[in-house]
Amino acid sequence: MLASKSTKYKDKKIVALSIGIWLFNISLLVNATLSFFSPSIFKLLLIQLGLKCFFEAVFLYLINRFFKRTALLWQIILLSPLHVIYIVYIGLMGNTRKYNWKGRTVR
Repeated sequence: MLASKSTKYKDKKIVALSIGIWLFNISLLVNATLSFFSPSIFKLLLIQLGLKCFFEAVFLYLINRFFKRTALLWQIILLSPLHVIYIVYIGLMGNTRKYNWKGRTVR
């Protein structure tokens, strides 16, 4: 969410939402690391992952139902950890590096 030009959006609500989602994903990575040292952090991590999967499943169910592809929803469980890494990486790289998009260099 926090990739490319999202921090340049004029609607501050969208920017705030993007940053909030990015920070939530950062907290998932931090808590995954800290959970090796504390069982209470592991419980927090499970709650966070449960919330993430629930809200994404609700959102994706509506989309997949429209396209008649609801059988794909089980993949959320498998792909959610990869999605966390992807969101954090894209948020960092999209706002700190130059990249090419449709033949243009974006900064």
